[in-house]
Amino acid sequence: IRSIDWNVTARMGRPFVKVFEEERELQIFIVMDSSASMFVDCGNKNPVKYAAGANLAALVTLAAEMNGCPVGAVFFDGQIHFSCKPMSGKERTMLLLTHLDKLPAQRVQGSVLGNALIGAGKILRKRSLVFVISDFRTAGWETPLIKLAQKNDLVAIRLTDDFDRMLPSLGSVTFKDMESDLKMVLPTSSARFREEWKNRNESMVWRWKENC
Repeated sequence: IRSIDWNVTARMGRPFVKVFEEERELQIFIVMDSSASMFVDCGNKNPVKYAAGANLAALVTLAAEMNGCPVGAVFFDGQIHFSCKPMSGKERTMLLLTHLDKLPAQRVQGSVLGNALIGAGKILRKRSLVFVISDFRTAGWETPLIKLAQKNDLVAIRLTDDFDRMLPSLGSVTFKDMESDLKMVLPTSSARFREEWKNRNESMVWRWKENC
């Protein structure tokens, strides 16, 4: 009865009820990987993985501001070096863009993707649209990703480069692990070795797809 529009009802001669549509505020959260493996340079014209991921995160942030949506983020490498709760406004947008553009002077080796996902779950108090931008070349992220997706709408974006899929035949080449500084001489001219490299990557991609 309280929702009846009495003026319109009197004019039209039959009951008219006011219908209210609640505005739903979409909250956005970005989980951004800046670990060392995101900066491998393949020597081709394609941008390194972090550059592509940062461009994507910047576009999501700007789209959130244009639509008046609160946006927050967590950035990590071997440790979490920045996090903030979702808020709306130009100040929050500029803060996130600044952190995307200027990484910490001292970077920590390794990747704490799992901890970043757990931290995002603690920060977010209501259902949000979460973008996880990473190459997923680490361990221990599967369970935190699943738990975060159970309470939020989650988009997992896996960034790749050419070396992830196939190595060129260059003879014996010294490789350094970007995460641990471990160095090894690998036989890139060996067909068997290149096949193992390809199979390993396909196994990682399959595991990522299965968890998603």
